[in-house]
Amino acid sequence: MTDLVRGAYRRFLLIGLVLPLVVAVIAVALQLWWLPSLPDPAAIHWSGSGPDGFAPPWTYPVLTAALAIGLPLLLAGIAHAAARAGEWGPNLRFLGAVSLGTSLGLSLALTWSVAMQRGLTDAADAPGVGIPLLAALGLGLVAGVIGWFAQPGVSRSNGTAASGQAAPIVLAEGERAVWLRTTTMSRGGMAALLAGVLALAGAVFVTALAGPDRRLPWILAGALVVFLLAVLSTTVFRVRVDEQGLTVRSGLGVPRFRVPLGDVATAEVSHVQALAEFGGIGIRSVPGRRFGVVLRSGDALRVHRVDGREFVVTVDDATTGAALLTALAARERAAVPGTT
Repeated sequence: MTDLVRGAYRRFLLIGLVLPLVVAVIAVALQLWWLPSLPDPAAIHWSGSGPDGFAPPWTYPVLTAALAIGLPLLLAGIAHAAARAGEWGPNLRFLGAVSLGTSLGLSLALTWSVAMQRGLTDAADAPGVGIPLLAALGLGLVAGVIGWFAQPGVSRSNGTAASGQAAPIVLAEGERAVWLRTTTMSRGGMAALLAGVLALAGAVFVTALAGPDRRLPWILAGALVVFLLAVLSTTVFRVRVDEQGLTVRSGLGVPRFRVPLGDVATAEVSHVQALAEFGGIGIRSVPGRRFGVVLRSGDALRVHRVDGREFVVTVDDATTGAALLTALAARERAAVPGTT
């Protein structure tokens, strides 16, 4: 871990972990202190006509701890993994800001909801939550912006020995060449998606057997179908380099991304750290005109387009793909008068 990455990580811990935890612990302590003065059950959900959802008062401190404490811990774990690998980038800086803003907003909204029910005998008489929610949203946005600017703008990647602009493959005049590879999502990503599918399927089964609302199983089933299609279309991609340029196509056929040869400025192999550079895995877009099909950390084919944008795809044997793309793009430019 370099000094720059270490400094950025320490600032992340202050902004995205320590401050949210301090505020959340204070919020939970206040809620526990006020529990004896709350109606039982307490209001936990509001509609336009007033409270319409109720639960035991202890629901509030449990919910606050789970969300306002759990989220910073989760995001800090992501940042720790990236920092240990010597990686850092704007997405981790963004996660620190999100952690601060979200945790502070949730702590305020939930604690205010508890405070305004103190002394009531019936939770149905609780006032509306419009003002608390607006205040929480405002606090969260302001805290998030401050959290962003309070962290240094560090971008670092360890890289690999194979990183760098690829030397073009030598092609004879009129010779045709094609490079094909398949890239799949990492095991960790697959496991997370599978867990999501099983959780949704379980929810459909449980609500179909015992749910009070017969519409809910159908809504969840529709969500399950959409989620399954999203999983199937984003976990496996076919990567092709030929006379048309670079084509990255989902195993289902869609989505499909293409960089024409005339749009290729340079092609290179680079080491991608998915969390640090892109904030995770999948089809990713980040500030700075960078877009990628990032299914894991590791070697990637990185294309610099003529308009300054970048397209990245993580794939095995990226060196050969970049070399062929470089050669085909050079031949394309040579065939057009006035280009180099």
